Amino acid sequence: MDVFMPARGATIWNQNKFSGPVAITFKVKALSENVQPGGVVVRDINTFWHASDPEIPDGIFDENDYTGAFDSYHKQQGYYASMGGRDNTTTRFRRYPRTSTEGEPIEHISLSERDGLEDFLIQPDKTHTVQLVVYQDVIQYIVDGRIFYEIREGDTITLSTSDGGEKTAEYTEDLFPSYSEGWFGFRLVNTHHRYSDFRVHRLKPAD
Repeated sequence: MDVFMPARGATIWNQNKFSGPVAITFKVKALSENVQPGGVVVRDINTFWHASDPEIPDGIFDENDYTGAFDSYHKQQGYYASMGGRDNTTTRFRRYPRTSTEGEPIEHISLSERDGLEDFLIQPDKTHTVQLVVYQDVIQYIVDGRIFYEIREGDTITLSTSDGGEKTAEYTEDLFPSYSEGWFGFRLVNTHHRYSDFRVHRLKPAD
């Protein structure tokens, strides 16, 4: 899938619902051939997964509610990973929702310690392999075989607070239950991406 989005953004949803312990994998290349001010930038290999509306699960497809503007997705449930945000300067992981259904900011998992580290940013015109894992309490965001972010029961995590600050907490299933199902979407803004080899793998215990 070739997606050319100069000077605008989009979320592209796979309309199959995925459930249970899975690994979602794909390859993506951020192309630099049309880079120009105000147009295409090498940035935003972003994804939502196990995403749903908190009140009507498939409501995320309602274009009047989820308009394509990034902040319209803040109330949904699910996971979000971003490599090369803000013109290829940030790499982050979040657990949504970020706001209540009324649009008020709420406390949520927000990991950003990879920001500004060149080894964790997009390499223009390189094909990156992305793996997104949900297995019970374990959530992983893996790029090119390296774990960019991982959370599991008992880990110390960073929370973005409702007042815009940060604090640390222990990640537990009681506080932050794992999402067991939902939809997958590519999110990109002002860029040109080429996606391939999209796969969803069912995960089973090794024993």
